[in-house]
Amino acid sequence: MTCSFGTAFGFHLQNSTQLNTQSGNGCNRWGWYETPTLATLQAGGFSGPLLVGAGGNDISAAIDVGTWTATATLGGDVTVLYQLNFPPYSLADVHVDLVCTPLATCAPGQYTFNSGPLPNLPSYLTPPLALPYPNCSGGSEAALIVHASPVSRLQMDRIVET
Repeated sequence: MTCSFGTAFGFHLQNSTQLNTQSGNGCNRWGWYETPTLATLQAGGFSGPLLVGAGGNDISAAIDVGTWTATATLGGDVTVLYQLNFPPYSLADVHVDLVCTPLATCAPGQYTFNSGPLPNLPSYLTPPLALPYPNCSGGSEAALIVHASPVSRLQMDRIVET
């Protein structure tokens, strides 16, 4: 049996910025965005934990359900690999936004990439060419938001009365 487990955002221990610092649609929420350079993504990537339940951006209250890793090809195409702590967690859907700051929206349904429903996968890699690294100008920088809807697998013992 699987149950909805809330929403997860990618977090990076040294570089995450809170979504609620942006004025875009839906940005008045908990969660984070990252600002990795293309060179960083091409030289091995950028990664961190996927956290559920960090209301108010309080990571001490969060549940770590897995990890995410973003990398880029030499041509600037970015992929994000989600790997959940399986069992008990798996993926129902994923969303990735890769745009220039300031953020116009923080609503996952409006992100650059939406997987649609997934069959409770323990890992997922966004397709090639789905996330081109943006060319930002005027002091703007690339912002990456990693989001997922994990589910938890529950194992229930069956009680048999005799």
